[in-house]
Amino acid sequence: MENLKHEIKLIDINLIYPNLYNPNVMDKKTFGLIKRSIIKDGLIGSIIVREDNGKFIIIDGEHRWKAAKELGYTEIPIIILDKNLPESMISTINLNKLRGEFDTLKLAGVIAEINKIYSLEEIEEKLGYTKSEIEGLSKLNDFDFNSINNIGNKTKDFRFTIKITKEDKKEIL
Repeated sequence: MENLKHEIKLIDINLIYPNLYNPNVMDKKTFGLIKRSIIKDGLIGSIIVREDNGKFIIIDGEHRWKAAKELGYTEIPIIILDKNLPESMISTINLNKLRGEFDTLKLAGVIAEINKIYSLEEIEEKLGYTKSEIEGLSKLNDFDFNSINNIGNKTKDFRFTIKITKEDKKEIL
């Protein structure tokens, strides 16, 4: 088993930032339940982050972080993982599969970015999706949603700019 490096800290909530690739979405009612739970029981469980140039980027726990911030928390517990960007993206997807719902288009975009570094077989292994599921999500990135007559201008562009390189993969090895 690989020896993972983790650090646990209580940290200023303003040093923590959401990532740009989280495909997890939550409705207002569920978010309200999280806030109510924090009011009743406190913030149970840490926010999982990676450090990036003195900032802490959320890997898991964005909704709990947001709720704690809205409730006036100034410090919260975090677990710092020693992960680079592509591995953080994979962890975000894997941890979010356990709960919540995905924004499918955003998930497709994240997998497309990961696929620049990893083969389909590696993505299958790391994310637990089948090759056909990955290929299906990849096809969403090429679909022209404006071509559907009844959607028209209501289409949102879910693409985002996160560039990962082969050098990022070398950090893992």
